[in-house]
Amino acid sequence: MESVALEQAELQHRDFELAKEEFNIQEKLFKDKVTPNLEYNREKAKLLGKEFPLKNLASSKIQNRTFQTSKQKELLELDNVIAMQKSSFL
Repeated sequence: MESVALEQAELQHRDFELAKEEFNIQEKLFKDKVTPNLEYNREKAKLLGKEFPLKNLASSKIQNRTFQTSKQKELLELDNVIAMQKSSFL
């Protein structure tokens, strides 16, 4: 499961890098007055659209890590309660 997520992240990152390259080309053409503003803005929007899933992925990773940390804390607290209960019976 984790390898699938890593593959998806890699694919999204490569897709973003390609869109970034295309945008840089369009930006140069726009600055050289070869392409109109409309095409430049389309390419810019496309780049932003490719960036969005990467930001979502980063946010999901943070949320997942926070959830894991919370569950680990709960497990440690339960271990502590168990140890205290055992010591009170001894």
